[in-house]
Amino acid sequence: MNLEQLRQLVAEGESERLEFKKSTGELRGGMETLCGMLNANGGQVLFGVTDAGRIVGQQISDQTLREVAAELSRLEPLASVIQTRVKVTETLEVLMLDAAPPINAPHTYNGRPFRRVGPTTSQMPQGDYERRLIERAHPHVRWENQIAARHRIEDLDRNEILHAMSDAIAAGRLETPVTDPIEALHKLNLIEDGRPLQAAVVAFAKDPLPDYPQCALRMARFQGVTKNEFLDQRQ
Repeated sequence: MNLEQLRQLVAEGESERLEFKKSTGELRGGMETLCGMLNANGGQVLFGVTDAGRIVGQQISDQTLREVAAELSRLEPLASVIQTRVKVTETLEVLMLDAAPPINAPHTYNGRPFRRVGPTTSQMPQGDYERRLIERAHPHVRWENQIAARHRIEDLDRNEILHAMSDAIAAGRLETPVTDPIEALHKLNLIEDGRPLQAAVVAFAKDPLPDYPQCALRMARFQGVTKNEFLDQRQ
């Protein structure tokens, strides 16, 4: 980025994805904002620009960069943040911290979560933070939660489904007996729009191969007590 491009960016004004700080003397406040951006849609924090949008720059030394690196390390989990320096004069620069759209949100800075609403940063409510932690641990886009494109309910083994439900009742994990395989799949959250999810196919398909090679079991009979030679193998 050059100075002209920086001017065009600053002209947009502060927003949910853009924040101005006069200098790294406001580094902690800038990091809280960066954390809030990481918990939203990403964004940029500029050090060396006043609240009014005046580009003043600052001297950036090795010590300045060490301080910035130390504060970035306080983000948890670690985030992708690009640092860019833009010359304003021979001795003054603007430092831009550019946070990529989040992948592992929610993030905390110094042990606290923040959120960005418009041009304002505030601490994220504990309930919101806990909910997002649960979503991060159990994302809906995981492979096993996706619809199995090449399989239908008819491809699943009815007896295996009902046997699994019987085991669930015997283990005390299910109270009401289920005799309908479709109902059973609904109770197990393994069906969506009348289509089985990948997990349903892995667990109950009559024949998951060749679409699911990870479900294949390979066996071998080895010569002796090492794995150097085998007599035969099966799949």
